[in-house]
Amino acid sequence: MLNVTARQELMSKIVDTLGVVVEDARFDFEEDGLHIRVVDPSHVAMVKLDVAAAAFETWELDETKVGFDIRKLKELISLGGANDIVEFSYGEETGVLTINLGKIDRNIRPLDNSIMNPPAVPTLDFPCKVVIGGAEFSQALRAA
Repeated sequence: MLNVTARQELMSKIVDTLGVVVEDARFDFEEDGLHIRVVDPSHVAMVKLDVAAAAFETWELDETKVGFDIRKLKELISLGGANDIVEFSYGEETGVLTINLGKIDRNIRPLDNSIMNPPAVPTLDFPCKVVIGGAEFSQALRAA
């Protein structure tokens, strides 16, 4: 069971950031938040994205892993305004993900997440740290 709502602006930032690196991604909805790890096909760029459950409007779920085609998700989310609410609901028994955005209701079949294994995140010890927003990171990757 998955019932999550978020502002369109948050979901747009997540999808825009991922869309620069990959075409599809597995979203791991866990008790503490949303976790996504992806690596580009040439294994040059990696994104590890953790969004706390508190960043969402509602967060009611059993831990669920859902595979998304990022382009299709981006097209749907871009139809709303920054303050619109995006609602995701998924039942494993039906295998259908319902996305509601304003007056738009879409039922989609998620990608087969059994073949979507997130990459192992290497343990690296760097002497410095950089914090950058999703929009700025996305712009930097597009410019590269």
